[in-house]
Amino acid sequence: MKKRRTRIVNTKWVAVDSLIIPAYYSDLFPLPRDRSALVESFERESYRPEYPLTVRPSEMVDDYFEIVCGVGRYTVARERGMRRVPVVVREMTAEEALLYAAEDNLFAAGSSASITLPQALFLSRLLEGCGRGVPPKLVARLAKVSESTFWRAVKAFDFAAGKAAGEYPALEDVDAHHRVAEMLRRDLFPDFTKLWTGALEVNSFHQAHANANGGRKGTARKGSTAANTKKLKGTRRAPAAPESADRGHSPRPAKRPSRNKDGRAESSLPLFES
Repeated sequence: MKKRRTRIVNTKWVAVDSLIIPAYYSDLFPLPRDRSALVESFERESYRPEYPLTVRPSEMVDDYFEIVCGVGRYTVARERGMRRVPVVVREMTAEEALLYAAEDNLFAAGSSASITLPQALFLSRLLEGCGRGVPPKLVARLAKVSESTFWRAVKAFDFAAGKAAGEYPALEDVDAHHRVAEMLRRDLFPDFTKLWTGALEVNSFHQAHANANGGRKGTARKGSTAANTKKLKGTRRAPAAPESADRGHSPRPAKRPSRNKDGRAESSLPLFES
C-alpha cells in the first residue's frame, strides 16, 4: 500500500482568535510549562515570522484551526496583544496531529532546546504505543543524559505508573500517557511530580524508592544477582551500565554513589515549546 503523504495546504497569517488549543495538549504537557525564555525572546525580537505555528483545520468549528505545534508561541502572542500570527496549515487526522506534536517536541530537545528526562521518556513511550518506536540510546541523547541515568529513569517511570494503577483502580485501564498525565495533574505521587519537573534527581528518586520497586515485573532490565551484589560490596563501584542500572535495587541503596554527570538535564529546565 502506498503511504499517504501529509499535504501542506498553505502558509499564511491568521487571526489569533481563530486558533484552538487541542484537547490532547493537556495530556502531552499536564503541568504548566516555563515560558520565560519565550517571553524574553518576544520582548527582545518580537514575534519571529520564520517560526510559524503548525495548525490543521478544525474538525469541530468551520474556519477555525487547531494548533498542532506552537501552543507556547500562541499563548505569548495572545498575551502580548497580537491579532494575527503566521501558520503553516496541514491536513491531518487527530491521531496524526498527536504523533506529529509528540515527535516534534521530543526531537526538538536534541537541538537548542531542553526537556526533562521523564518528559522525553514519556513522549517516546507515547510514540512507541502508537507503533513509532524510538531507540533508547536516542532518547537518552535527546535528554542529554547517560544511558545508565536513562535506565534508572525507565525504572522510576514504570514504578510510578504501576503504583498509580495499583492505588487508584480508576486509572488501571486507561492508556499509559493518560494515566501519567492524571497522576501529575492530581499530584498522586508527589515524588514523581518532583522527578518530572526536575526538582528531584533520578538517582535520588531511584534510591528512595528502590526497595518498593525491587522485584517488579515489566522493568527494562533484569535484576542483578546476589552474587554480583556480594562481589561489589566494599569496593568502589563504577557507574552503572544499562545492563546493570537496576543495581540501585540492592539492599544498600544509600551506599551507591551518585555518578551522574548530567545534572543540568535533571535540574528544573524549561520545556521546549516548538
